[in-house]
This record gives sequence, C-alpha cells and structure tokens, in this order.
Amino acid sequence: TNYLLHNGPSPLKMIKEGIEELKALGVKKYVIPCNTSHAFINLLPKFNDMELINMVEETKSYINKHFNKQMCILATDGTVRTKVYGDYTENVIYPDSLHQEKIMEIIYAIKRSNKSIDNCRGEFLNIIKEIHCKNNNIVFIIACTELSLLMNDYENKDIICVDAMDVVAVQAILKSGYRVRK
Repeated sequence: TNYLLHNGPSPLKMIKEGIEELKALGVKKYVIPCNTSHAFINLLPKFNDMELINMVEETKSYINKHFNKQMCILATDGTVRTKVYGDYTENVIYPDSLHQEKIMEIIYAIKRSNKSIDNCRGEFLNIIKEIHCKNNNIVFIIACTELSLLMNDYENKDIICVDAMDVVAVQAILKSGYRVRK
C-alpha cells in the first residue's frame, strides 16, 4: 500500500524472489495471500509448469457462482484505489471515503497491536452494518489478511461476508487434488 499510494519502497523484487524460490523448490501451484499484492500480478514471472492460484479471480468467481449481488470490497487503500477487484461496471463497489478511512485505521491498529482484536472487531462489524443499511443487496468481500482475523466465528444470516483468504485456501486444496472437509 505504501508503494502504491505514497511512492514508498517497491515490494515487487521480494515478491518475484519468493516466486523464484518456490520454483526452485519444485512447487507446482502457489498462492499470494495478500490482496494488495495482486496489484502487481501482471508484473510477476509466469512459468508453464507453475500455476498461480489467483486470490482475486477465485473470490470473484465464487461470488458470481453463489450470489446474485454486488461485491463490496473491504480492503486496504492500495487494494481499493488500484481497483484490484475491478470497478463499478463489474458489479464491484467500494466503501465511501469515511468508512474506508476507518477500515485503514483498524488495519493499522491490528498491524501495530495497539488495540484489542475485540475492539477492532466491534468497530469493523459496525462499519459493515452501516454500509449494509445503505445497500442490502451486497456481499462483503473481506480482502485483507488483517481484516480476516476479525471474522472468526462471524455469524449473521442477513449480512453476507466472504473472506478471500478462505476462498483461496479452499481452491488451493481442491486444485492440488484434495477434498475439503466440512
């Protein structure tokens, strides 16, 4: 996010090195478990014998298959501003600037461990409820690793939240030839 928005150091070299290391180890399939890093997806090396299981594409495919609703992407400013999940023409919406600012505060509070997970969870769920009150025909995509931490034991039949990390984990298991236990 820092690189994408504030001209900070580029993570691209480290991401490429990580992929090269996986290749050298003989890995056939891999996942990049960071939604924001998918802003660089077209700049990454491609190998005929090594498949990227794309978190963003897998999540969008899952939503399109299981729900007939818009996707509201809850993520870092980097993911939101680079429209990693697409734009409004693709049935994708993003939080307004006030909610997005609060989401970033929560993400940084988790990264810095300066607020309890329970407090962050409460604030985050309030944001989801506020957005849902304005548009109840949406599925929320939890598109940030830190936000995923807040969704343990989430249950609400009226507000649908899908964690991109969960979707890609299931797809990685299935695409590796295994079954997922329920």
